[in-house]
Amino acid sequence: MDDRLVVTLMTHTGAVRDANEDAVTAAGLVVSRISMPEPVTLTVSAARPVLVAVADGLGGHAGGEVAAGHAVTVLASEGASVDDLEGLARLVKEIDVQVTAMSDRSPRYAGMGTTVAGLLFGPEKTSWFNVGDSRVYRMEDRFLGRLSVDDSPGGGEPGAAAPVTHIVTQVVGGTGGGLEVHGGDDSRDGCWLVCSDGLSDLVSVAEMEETLNAEADDALAVKRMWALAMNASGRDNITIVLARRGSGEGAVVVGV
Repeated sequence: MDDRLVVTLMTHTGAVRDANEDAVTAAGLVVSRISMPEPVTLTVSAARPVLVAVADGLGGHAGGEVAAGHAVTVLASEGASVDDLEGLARLVKEIDVQVTAMSDRSPRYAGMGTTVAGLLFGPEKTSWFNVGDSRVYRMEDRFLGRLSVDDSPGGGEPGAAAPVTHIVTQVVGGTGGGLEVHGGDDSRDGCWLVCSDGLSDLVSVAEMEETLNAEADDALAVKRMWALAMNASGRDNITIVLARRGSGEGAVVVGV
């Protein structure tokens, strides 16, 4: 049984913002408060739990960066010890309490919070989770379908494109633990895309799907999706994670 997990990630300030309030973690690696010029690819074993997550900070430059960075740092350090969705939800709620306490202690960080979305790769299955409007998609039979649940008003009919909105109805931070963590179990092997709304608000699912089917390798696929978002104004921070496990379909990694 193939336990290889290949993760390609990129986080970028975009074309308009002067700071990157997004953060990302994959297999213990944390990327926060920087803008990456190129994607990075990691190849790891998923024989033990591996966590991948994207966080999109809210509450002004200082607060957003802090909330998102704290969320992915805790997920990176504790994620390997979590082996199911229940434990993962508890961890996200603990982070919510921590971010809320940080906000309460400092007027500078008042009202800060962060979305979070990601994947937990366990030995027998892969699980998705999210809070806010960062998204998790799964590639199946060359079609890209959304797994995550947007915490935003006016989500529209099932299958319809969601309206672009900057309003989120819940985030990590500000509730002190009283939030709902969306999640579900998926097949063990596959190809998944996790992103902040800096991608999903500007690039259609059809464009992302076409990119994943057309590009020769994962790094090119991620870079092309970033370029599509930049060409569509790049008005927000852009974070993209492409993860493939076992026989997962999608772009092919060259030389791995």
